[in-house]
Amino acid sequence: MHLYDPEFLFAFLPVFIGLYALLPSAKRPTALAIADLIFLYLAGKYELIGFLTALICAYFSGITIYNLRSSPEKEPLRRKLIGANALLCILIFIMLTVRGNDGAAPHVLSPAVLYMRAVIPLHIISYLIDVYRGNCAAQTSLSSLTAFAGFFPAVSFGPVMRYKCFEESFKSPKMSSRKMASGIRLYIFGLAEYIIIARRLETILTEIISAPDSLRGGTGWLFVPVFYTMFTVGVMGMIHMGSGVSRMLGFYIRPASRRTFFTSDMKKRLRQINEPLAYWLDDYIRKPIIKGYGKEGAALICAVCIGALWYGLSAGMFVTGLAVAGLIAFQSELYSNRVQLGKFAKGIITKLLMLLAAAVCALMQLPFSALKIFGSTSGSENTFLEHLVYETAIPLTFGLLISGAFLPQLVRRLNYVWLKAMIPVVETLIFIVSISFMLNIT
Repeated sequence: MHLYDPEFLFAFLPVFIGLYALLPSAKRPTALAIADLIFLYLAGKYELIGFLTALICAYFSGITIYNLRSSPEKEPLRRKLIGANALLCILIFIMLTVRGNDGAAPHVLSPAVLYMRAVIPLHIISYLIDVYRGNCAAQTSLSSLTAFAGFFPAVSFGPVMRYKCFEESFKSPKMSSRKMASGIRLYIFGLAEYIIIARRLETILTEIISAPDSLRGGTGWLFVPVFYTMFTVGVMGMIHMGSGVSRMLGFYIRPASRRTFFTSDMKKRLRQINEPLAYWLDDYIRKPIIKGYGKEGAALICAVCIGALWYGLSAGMFVTGLAVAGLIAFQSELYSNRVQLGKFAKGIITKLLMLLAAAVCALMQLPFSALKIFGSTSGSENTFLEHLVYETAIPLTFGLLISGAFLPQLVRRLNYVWLKAMIPVVETLIFIVSISFMLNIT
C-alpha cells in the first residue's frame, strides 16, 4: 500500500485519522507505531523483520550512548555503537533492495516497499547521532521511537526527518483544523503531481524505449527533458503527499519548496528538488566530514553520491552522483574566478548544467539496447515522433512550470499580493486542462 493507492485514500487514511483524532495526544504515538507496523506487514515479512531488528538495536544503543555521555573513556564505545547500527541499517537496506519487489515489475518511480528509498535507515541514524551529540535525550518509549523511525507517511519517498527537529512532536502530536486543511490541500496537490504528470510522462518514456527500431529516430532529444520532468515532479509529488498526511496527523513538515525560475546556484537547485533529504545530508554527512577532516571536496562528493543512491541503489545512480558533484565543482570554480555574470545568466547556466546532469542520469538508467532511441528515421515514420510530441506537450509543459515554480516567481516579480491567492486556482485549472487533454488522447 502506497500513499497514492485508492485503498489508502478511501479506506485506511479516513479510518485511521478518525480513530487517531479521538485519542488523547499522549496515546497517539502508539497509534502511529501500530500504523507503521501495518504498513511494514503489508510490505512483506522480510521488511517487517528488518525494521524490527534495526529498531530494537537502535533503541538499546541509544540508551547506552546517552548513559555513557559523561564518561570520556567510553567515547570510542559510543562511536562504535553508532557505526555498528549504521552498518546494520545499510546491510538490511542492501538485502531488501536486492530482493526487489517480490517479483513485481516496478515502474520508474516506484517507491517500492521499505528501504528502497532508505527513509527508515536515515531516521535511525539521525536519532542515534542526535543522541550522541547531546541534541536530545535517548528515547525510552519504544512506541515513540517506532512512530518516528517507521513514520508511515514518509516511508514511501520521504520527507526524510531529523529526530532533533521532531522529538517533542512525537511525544504528543497535536492536531488542529488549520493543519488538517493545509495537509489535505498539500496531499491532493501532490497526488495530482504524481498521478497526472509524473506517471503520464513515465508512460511516454516506456513508449519511447519499447518502440520498434524503425520508429525510434529523433526521440533521443525528447527522452531527457521528459525523464527530468518526470523525476523532479514525481519526487515533489511524493514528498507533498507525505508532508500533507503528516500535517493531518499533527506534524508540521515543510514540503519541497517552490523553486525560483532562474536559480543561480546548482547546489541550491538540487537542494530544492528534495529539501528534507538535502538538510539531512548536510547535517549528518557534509558538515561532519568538513569539521573532522577539512575536506570540502570529499564532503561534497560523499553527500551528493549518497543523495543519488537514495533514489536507487545502482551503479547508474552512483555515476550520476559523481557527475553532479563534478558539475557543482565546475560551477563553483567558474564563479570563483570573478566572472561577471548577472543573475539571469547564472540561472541559464544552472538550467543547462541541470539538463546535462539529467542527461547523465537518464542515459545511465537506460538498458544498453534502449540506446537505439538515438537513431534516425525518414518520411512517414516521423509520424511517431509527432505522436510523442503531441502526447507530451501538455504534461511536459506543465511539469516544467511546476518544477521551475514559474507562477510564484511571476507573482513576486509583479509584486501584487492579491495574486498569491490565485496561484492554487490557476494551477488547479491547468491540472484540469491536463486531465482533459490526456483523457482525450487516451
